Amino acid sequence: MQWLGVKRVAFIPVDRGAFNEPPGPPPSDWQEQIERRILFELDPVKGVDVSLRNYIHTVSQGRADLLGQVLPIYQLEQKEVPPDFLASEFEQSLRDQGFDAGALVMIGGRGAGVGDLPGFWARFVMEEGVGVWAMELTHPLTRFADLYSDSVPHHLGTFDNMACNCGTHLTAYSKVQLGWLDQSAIVLDSSLKASFSLHSLALVQPPPPERVTAVQIATGGYPLFVEARQRVDQYDGGNQWNNVGIAGEGVIVYEIIGVENPAPWPGEIDPLISLLTPAPLSPGQSLTSDSGVTIEVTAALTGGFAVSITNPKSPVVAVPDVLEHPPMEAALEVKNAGLVPVFGSGSGQWVKTQSPDPGKLVPRGSTVAMSVGSGPKP
Repeated sequence: MQWLGVKRVAFIPVDRGAFNEPPGPPPSDWQEQIERRILFELDPVKGVDVSLRNYIHTVSQGRADLLGQVLPIYQLEQKEVPPDFLASEFEQSLRDQGFDAGALVMIGGRGAGVGDLPGFWARFVMEEGVGVWAMELTHPLTRFADLYSDSVPHHLGTFDNMACNCGTHLTAYSKVQLGWLDQSAIVLDSSLKASFSLHSLALVQPPPPERVTAVQIATGGYPLFVEARQRVDQYDGGNQWNNVGIAGEGVIVYEIIGVENPAPWPGEIDPLISLLTPAPLSPGQSLTSDSGVTIEVTAALTGGFAVSITNPKSPVVAVPDVLEHPPMEAALEVKNAGLVPVFGSGSGQWVKTQSPDPGKLVPRGSTVAMSVGSGPKP
C-alpha cells in the first residue's frame, strides 16, 4: 500500500502513573513536546528541522505528508500497554473523524516502538527518535514490514530506515514500494556489460538527464540492486537521533532473496533483503556476486558515482531493431543478441516486420519472427 498525500494521525499521550519510566509525572508541557516532535524540532547541533513531518516530506520527495493531532493525555495505572490498547475505546471514533492511524506516546526508555501490521495503531516513547516514529507509523499506514531479519546474513542496516529505525532514507527499492520514487528511476539492466551514472538517493529526485537513481540487474536468480549513498542531508548525514547517519558513503549493492512471511496479510510488503556491501564501494573497488555479476565503481561524480556492470549470465536480452535491414544482416544481429531468427515464407530484400518489437526485453534464446519485403522501402 502506498503512502501518497496526507495521512491523518491521532497521537495519544499515555500516562502510566507509577509505571512511567523514569518514575514520576510527565512534564507539564508534554503535549507541546509531542507537537514539536511532529511539526518542527530543531536539531541543537546542526540547526535543521528533524521533525517527523519534515522527515516524511524529505524522504518521500514531497509525495507524502502527515497531519498530526495531539489528543488529551490518557491516564491509567498499568505497566504493559500494547499499541492497540485503546482500540475498543477510540478506534471507530477516530476512523469516523477521518484519521488514518492512531499512535500511543509514552514516557519510557528505548525499545518500546512497535506498529500494527495490518492494523491502525503504533506505539513509541519520547526517548525514541524520528526514525522509530516514522517506521512504526509506516506499518499501519502502508503494511510495509520491518526489513531486518535473523534469517538474512546482512540486512540493510542504516541504508534503509525500515531496517534500522535510525532516521536515514529508505533504499530505492523501498521508496518505489511506497510510491516515493518512480519505478522509472530504477533502470532494469539485462545486458552483458553496461555503464551507469548513479545519482545519490538522498538528493532531489528524479535524477537529472543521463543519470539514474538505481539499477536493478536481472540475473536469472535473485535480482540485484545498485545505488549511490552519500551524507547529503540531515537524515543520511546524521542528526541528534543518529550522529553518523548512514554507515558509509559510496555504492551499495543489495539482493532480494525472497519473502519473510510465507502467508502475508493482504497487501503486506515483507521482502528478505541481503546487503552485499556492508562497507559501500568506493572508486576503484568492485564486487562480484554469487550469481557472477561484477559491479565496479569507476569514478566519483558530483552527487553520485559512475559504475560498470558486467553480467555474463544475463537471462534476458533486448530485441535488436532489424527493420528494413537485409535478411542476412538481420539474422546475424539477432543471433549476436542471443536470440533465434525465424523468417516467414517468401523472399525479399529487407525486413518488413519483426516480433517482438525492437527494444523489448525477452529471455535469452527466444525467437524473433520476421517477414521480408521487396521493392522500395516505405
